Amino acid sequence: MMWLAALFAFCLYPLASRLVKRWKPLKKLWWLPYVILAVAIFALSAAPLPFGWGTVGGLAAKIVKWPMGLLAGWWDISVAWIAGPLLVLVIIAGLLDLFADKKADGFARIMLITAPVLALIATGPIASGTQEVVDTVGGVGPAVVEKVNGS
Repeated sequence: MMWLAALFAFCLYPLASRLVKRWKPLKKLWWLPYVILAVAIFALSAAPLPFGWGTVGGLAAKIVKWPMGLLAGWWDISVAWIAGPLLVLVIIAGLLDLFADKKADGFARIMLITAPVLALIATGPIASGTQEVVDTVGGVGPAVVEKVNGS
């Protein structure tokens, strides 16, 4: 289901961008395309992968965590101690860029892409629990539809 939400939001983003630029009454909603893009990226990061590989965001967090772990090993600290402050810096830079020109470009787009992955890394042991909850909720969808349809 998260794949469908991500696909819908990614398809809706260009339409919302054009409407906000061209239609006068929607000029005040400059933030709408950015929110739609955020929904698309967060839905994509929670989208389950086949073969029990977890989610897209969980896999990306594992891939990014490895080089961060090498860096953290030099100072004998946890990867969460690197990802946490980095997440705060990325969010601050992204929001400053977003409010400066009111467009989802530059640091604002980098913030959208990296925030879910850095948040999963920064939570440390909480991330595995979050991953289990997302997998459970992702597995509930087809089962419920199957029960409702009576198949």
